[in-house]
Amino acid sequence: MLRADVMPTSYTFSSLIKACSSVSALGFGEAIQCQVRKNGFSSHVFVRTVLINFYSNLGKIGTSKRVFDEMVEGDVFTWTVMVLAHVRAWDLNSARRLFEEMPERNTATWNAIIDGYARVGNVESAEFLFNQMPARDIISWTTMITCHTQNRRYREALAIFNEITNNGISPDEVTMATIISACAHLGALDLGNEIYLYVLQNGFDLDVYIGSTLIDMYAKCASLDRSLLVFFKLREKNLFFWNYVIEGLAVHGFADEALKMFSRMEREKIKPNGVHFYQCAERLHTCRTS
Repeated sequence: MLRADVMPTSYTFSSLIKACSSVSALGFGEAIQCQVRKNGFSSHVFVRTVLINFYSNLGKIGTSKRVFDEMVEGDVFTWTVMVLAHVRAWDLNSARRLFEEMPERNTATWNAIIDGYARVGNVESAEFLFNQMPARDIISWTTMITCHTQNRRYREALAIFNEITNNGISPDEVTMATIISACAHLGALDLGNEIYLYVLQNGFDLDVYIGSTLIDMYAKCASLDRSLLVFFKLREKNLFFWNYVIEGLAVHGFADEALKMFSRMEREKIKPNGVHFYQCAERLHTCRTS
C-alpha cells in the first residue's frame, strides 16, 4: 500500500492495530504507531483509543497510560477503554480514580469498574456502584450475578435473577448459564428445573454455555437421567460436555457407565487433554475403590 503511494486513513490504522492486538504482535504494532505519527493521525481520537486497547491487551499498561495522557481530548469511549486497561492490570485504585475523574460516563464505563471489583472479590464496592448506576443493561445485571457466584454468594445471585425477571428484563445466554451454575452449587434441583423450563419457554439454544452448565447442574444434584437427557439433546458436544457427564457418572458410583461413555467419546474422535484424562482416571479410581 505504501509502495503504491496510497495514503492510509484512520480506518486503515485502526484496523491494522486491531489485527496486531489479535495476534499479540507488539513489535509490528509499535511500527504502526510510528506510521500513525508520520501520517498525522496522532491526535485522532479513535486511532489513539485503539492504541490504548492494543497496549493494555499486551500488558503494557504504562504505554497505554502514556498514549492516553498525550491525548488533547478524548471521548467517553476512550476513557472507558483506559478504565478497562487498569482493570485488566488488576489496578483497581487507578481504575476507580480515573472513573471518578471522567467528565461523563456511560453504562459500559459503570460495567467496567463493577466488573473490576467483582474480579478481585470486592463485592461491597461492586454492589455500591451497581446501586448508584443511573441506567443498567443486561451486562450490568449479569456482572453482578457473576460477582456473587464467583464469591460463593449463590442465594444473592438468585435474588438478582428474580429481580431481573420481575422487572421484565430479558436475560441472555451468559445470564442463564451463570444462574444455572448457582443452582448447581446450591444443589437446588427444583429451582434448576424451573430455570431449565424458563430456558425452553424463552427460546434459548442449548449452546456451549447453557448446555454445559445444565449438564453439570443435574449431575451435581444427582439427577443423572436429566443430565444425560440434556447431553444427548445437544447437536454438537465438545470436551467440556463429555467431561461433565463422565465425572457425574463416576462421582455417583456408576464406574462402568462412565467407562462406556469415555469409550464412546473416543469413538467420536473427541480427544481428552492431559487434565481431562487425569480427572477422569482419578474419579474412576475413587469410584472403583469406594
